[in-house]
Amino acid sequence: MKLEVHGKARGLNLCSFIAGDFASGKGQLDDIIAAWMQELQAEADIYTEQEEEWATKTKRMKSGKAPEQPKLPIRMLTLNNTVANIADRLSNTEGKHSFSFTPEADNVALKWKQSVSDFSVMLRQAYDEARYDREAKSAEAVRVHIPKLLWNVTMCGPQDALYRVVTSCAGGLLARRGRLPRGE
Repeated sequence: MKLEVHGKARGLNLCSFIAGDFASGKGQLDDIIAAWMQELQAEADIYTEQEEEWATKTKRMKSGKAPEQPKLPIRMLTLNNTVANIADRLSNTEGKHSFSFTPEADNVALKWKQSVSDFSVMLRQAYDEARYDREAKSAEAVRVHIPKLLWNVTMCGPQDALYRVVTSCAGGLLARRGRLPRGE
């Protein structure tokens, strides 16, 4: 499906923020998301196992002799990670959509603290299907260059937690709105 944004048809990237008070039943979405993402999660589990096998195999090798870590296209991304690691995962998706879901926006806000603005930029870039670049100062840090960021994010939590995660909604993310192009 395509969405018309600023006169251009783009792939549909969803950024869904589901607000609800504590004990309001938001947890019922967990089973729906799990069923929807079952195939993608199974694929991610296989790739994660391959990464773990690589790590076990190379654990005792000297750094110069260890083979380079495989860049596997894991498209089901946990938000309980650093923004840099998420960006690195997104760069390996081979131009396909990635998906993230969290039932607890508070966990994300606590984990990221200073990186929340990076996340907001990534969401805006995904919505616009724009290029996303992340430079790094050290050779060991994550550098990412994604020609077209395709990422769907669903996040649940009370309103105040969602506002802590996406603090700059009015300045960009929510200002982006689209409509279905004619004939699609």
